Amino acid sequence: MVALIANAAVLGVMIGSLISGPLIGMGRRKAILFCNLAAAVFTGLTLIETVPTILIGRLGIGICGGIANGCVGKSVVENVSSRLSGPIGSSLNVHVCIGGVIALLLGLTLPTEESEYAQDEFWRLNFAILFVFIAIQSCFYLFLFKYEPIDFSIKLGKDKDAYN
Repeated sequence: MVALIANAAVLGVMIGSLISGPLIGMGRRKAILFCNLAAAVFTGLTLIETVPTILIGRLGIGICGGIANGCVGKSVVENVSSRLSGPIGSSLNVHVCIGGVIALLLGLTLPTEESEYAQDEFWRLNFAILFVFIAIQSCFYLFLFKYEPIDFSIKLGKDKDAYN
């Protein structure tokens, strides 16, 4: 059961990556904000101590992560010169990998003996820490990055937004 819960997010990332293309069309910024809202709901589900809610929450968080990764990557390509898009675009995935390492390190804090599982509540903190990252990214997209990427705005005929 533990392996199923652990791998639900990985399956979700794969699904999210596959469906991110159509969602990017609604706007990169809007899609990311929508994913953050959905990820907050799914994170809340992971804190309910039943296997089905944790599985649904982990799968949903993974889907949101896959979609957001596609949206952020596309935004970088649309905003950065072609000379810099490679290094800056790859830095996105470096940060994803750093997040994975942090998640693995947090896993080291969990009990290793099955007899200790019932008394341990630290697993909730491991899942709930995602709220911090959702809040930070949402603040960036609500208050700092107020416009869609330049190329996307021009394609929609929103030249005024492209110049902001």
